[in-house]
Amino acid sequence: SSSSSSSSSSSSSSSSSSSSPLPPAFFVFADPFAPVLEAKAFVDECAPRSVVVGGLTCPTRVGVSTIALNARVLPPGSVAGVALRGPRFAMHSVTAQGARGVGPVFEVTEARNNLIVALDSKPALLQVRDQIQAQPADVAALLQSSLLVGVSIDTTHGNDTKWRPPAARDDNFLVRTVVGATTDGAIAIGDNTIAKGTKLRLHVRDGAAAKADLDSQFRRYALERSFAGFAGVRPQAAFLVSCNGRGKHMFNATDYESNLLSTWTYHDDALSALAASPDDVKQHGEPPLPVAGFFANGELGPIGIHLPRPSSVGANTHLHGFTSVVAFIYDTGV
Repeated sequence: SSSSSSSSSSSSSSSSSSSSPLPPAFFVFADPFAPVLEAKAFVDECAPRSVVVGGLTCPTRVGVSTIALNARVLPPGSVAGVALRGPRFAMHSVTAQGARGVGPVFEVTEARNNLIVALDSKPALLQVRDQIQAQPADVAALLQSSLLVGVSIDTTHGNDTKWRPPAARDDNFLVRTVVGATTDGAIAIGDNTIAKGTKLRLHVRDGAAAKADLDSQFRRYALERSFAGFAGVRPQAAFLVSCNGRGKHMFNATDYESNLLSTWTYHDDALSALAASPDDVKQHGEPPLPVAGFFANGELGPIGIHLPRPSSVGANTHLHGFTSVVAFIYDTGV
């Protein structure tokens, strides 16, 4: 496959509001046949403090070109990247995986490639069955129909299996799909990087969990941005990359997430995004926030919330599924 990349800059004649400029941010787009994992790892290595947001296209068939750059259609297997920077430019990211943890945190005591063989020294499948039996009927049904696992990650560059305490938020887990099981009691997941010692927790995903996750993430984001010097600063726009399995299928409503983004008041005293409405926006005298984006076949972004600072440590970029990644774009001079 081939790859192509380009970068553009946003600039301002005004001086920076900080003596140390923020790192550039990146949009990365690819089709499913592109070396996207290599591409996102390359960007993380070259720009370790930057926010990276993007996703995979949804081609209708193999061999169709779905990536274009500067009015030029790129061949199948291409990656397009855009760098954004400027003395007053800042980009934040919020990732909502739409899942919630269920049951205890296990330790992977044996693993091979994408197979989780043992959890806490017992066959992994047996541990899963025990948890299904221990859960209420509605949660047990979700575990049986669409089992997910969250694997421990370090939210900064470095060792991806660095563990944080069980009391930490669910966004310290990278959610992966369970794709099968073996006759000897192992479970297979959509990730072949799991090592012995990784912490793991079962997860479920449904509309209620997705809405609760969005609410939680936006409450946290409203608080964290106020501590990062963005209190009272409204974004100029938002860019939303959402899995094509979300939308109406997950929320039983069209444009649910884009309407949520466009009508949120973005005031630091309005911490509940889901309580916002067009009337709230009118009361504050604000027009709807411009929102662009697309439904993706895989979403690129950090875990949880990432607000880059001049001296901050970067965040690993991950390829997600059934996730929404939002980039908020700011003019820090406003």
